[in-house]
Amino acid sequence: MQIVAVHWGPAQAIFDTVDLQPDDWLLAIGVASSVLLLDEGRKFLTGLVTSKQMIPDTSGKSG
Repeated sequence: MQIVAVHWGPAQAIFDTVDLQPDDWLLAIGVASSVLLLDEGRKFLTGLVTSKQMIPDTSGKSG
């Protein structure tokens, strides 16, 4: 939908948008992707910490 609003003449008139250049699209994609990448990294690190806490003690020592 964003591409239509940015590049199709009638939608440009309705939404008051202008054509984006390729470097503008790359910036927008990079910023949007950073949210996904950072959140996936957070989930990965949280999983590592959680899995280390749940490893049972098999050494036979108590206490």
